[in-house]
Amino acid sequence: MRPSEGIISIWPLGALVVIAVLSAVSITPTTKLKADVPAGFIAVHVAGGNSDAALAARYWKIATGVIQWKYNRSAELPERVPADFVLVANSTKPLTMAEQAARASYWARLREEWPVPGNWHTTYALDGKWALQSLQTLSDGVMHFIHQT
Repeated sequence: MRPSEGIISIWPLGALVVIAVLSAVSITPTTKLKADVPAGFIAVHVAGGNSDAALAARYWKIATGVIQWKYNRSAELPERVPADFVLVANSTKPLTMAEQAARASYWARLREEWPVPGNWHTTYALDGKWALQSLQTLSDGVMHFIHQT
C-alpha cells in the first residue's frame, strides 16, 4: 500500500473524517439572556410613576443570573413572581409595599421580554463532556461485567 506501488492509502483521510465528525458532534450551542438591559425593561414605571434604570439593571441581573437557568427560553414564565426574583435574598424583614409593587412590575415586564429573540444570544463552544460521559458509562459497564463473572 505504498504510493510508489500505485496504491494510495486512505487511512489518513479516514482519520480526518473521524476527527471532523467528533468535532462537529462536540460543538454545543448555549443560549443566554444578553447582559444589556432592554429598553422596554428600563422603561418600567414603578411606584411614583418614574422609571429607574439602576433598579431595572439590578432586576435584569437577577434575570440573567438566576431566572434564565430555571426556565427554558421557549417556556412561558409563570404569572406568580418566584421567590428568588428579589433584590435582597434571605432578608429578615418583609418587602415594603413599594418594593413588592416594583418587584411585580419588573416580573411582568420580564415575562413580556422573555420571548423576544433580540434579548438572547447564542454562543458555540467545543464541549467534549459527552465523550467523557460515554467513557465513564463504558468503564462502569466493564467493571460491572467483571464483577458479575
